[in-house]
Amino acid sequence: HLWIVLSDVDTEGHFLTVNVSTSRERADRTTVLLPQDHRFIKHESVIRYDKAEKRHISYFEEAGKLLEIYKPDISEELFQKIFEGFLSSPATPRDLKVYIQSVSKRNPT
Repeated sequence: HLWIVLSDVDTEGHFLTVNVSTSRERADRTTVLLPQDHRFIKHESVIRYDKAEKRHISYFEEAGKLLEIYKPDISEELFQKIFEGFLSSPATPRDLKVYIQSVSKRNPT
């Protein structure tokens, strides 16, 4: 699975991630991704805003080497599309919408 870090790290070491998953019949289609959007995407996929997670920085420390190997960047345009979808998706947990607005330096337009 491809996870995308969606927020800055807060003062307590937490940040938000979202998951990219295969598009299914009843999937939230707020943000649909295609193979040309990222090299890890092989077929139509969606961002699972309902599975967004607030994680602690120790998550990366525990993952260690794997993240050094699998750390491809996404384009700014794709990041912005995913970020804006996070705020607009009806599937995003409300508490996480409030949280991201309090910690992110990005200004969604």
